Amino acid sequence: SDNNPDTLILSWNSTNQSRPYAGSYTNITESPLDDGTYRFFAVVNDSSGNSNRTETRILRIDTKSPTLALLGPENDSWKTSALTWFVYNTSDAFLGVMNCSLYTDSILNHTNTSIEEGQAQNFSVSFASGNHDWSIRCEDRTSKQNQS
Repeated sequence: SDNNPDTLILSWNSTNQSRPYAGSYTNITESPLDDGTYRFFAVVNDSSGNSNRTETRILRIDTKSPTLALLGPENDSWKTSALTWFVYNTSDAFLGVMNCSLYTDSILNHTNTSIEEGQAQNFSVSFASGNHDWSIRCEDRTSKQNQS
């Protein structure tokens, strides 16, 4: 432990911010932070020129839910066969969609964990005759969800 700390440097996305440092603790706030990836590390040196550097840390911020578009079947549509294809498209602007699930009659029916973002994807279900409701829920890697 050095009794003569001098300078603290925060490297935030390759931009160095220097400030006087005279103790064992400091708080630095970066704001506002948009969605994105941030890399940072800190360097502290003393009045004798000795220094110590932290490892580089990564901070990812994703505040947006995935987009979700239902492509079929149309609402209030009628089918003449038991097999029904549920078609949807999803994407996430930053970290990616982790999974999408089909709910039929308010019950989880299928989950897809191999998402191809920006591409039409589908689930198929065979139903007994009658009225049925359906929805799709997609979740990104930060657990943000969008449900139809």
